Amino acid sequence: MNEKFTVGQRVRIISKCGFPEGVTGTISQPPKVPIISEDFGGNYFREVNTLQGDTLSFWVVFDSPQRDSDDDGPYGEAEILTTYLEAI
Repeated sequence: MNEKFTVGQRVRIISKCGFPEGVTGTISQPPKVPIISEDFGGNYFREVNTLQGDTLSFWVVFDSPQRDSDDDGPYGEAEILTTYLEAI
């Protein structure tokens, strides 16, 4: 699976994915905390198995902190599936 986005690339959330549609941010390396670093294996993306099949997810640093669909947060960054992102 080829990565769709690159570190530093600007993106927008294009459909509801736990964060509001239209949120913008930048593809980034995930934070260096053990559980996240292990999941990403040193990469800025990882392959994820979903009900729709395998896809990639990317670490996105939001332009401004966001609350998720459960009203938790605000979060400054999050893992987002590529199917919910578009380049801007």
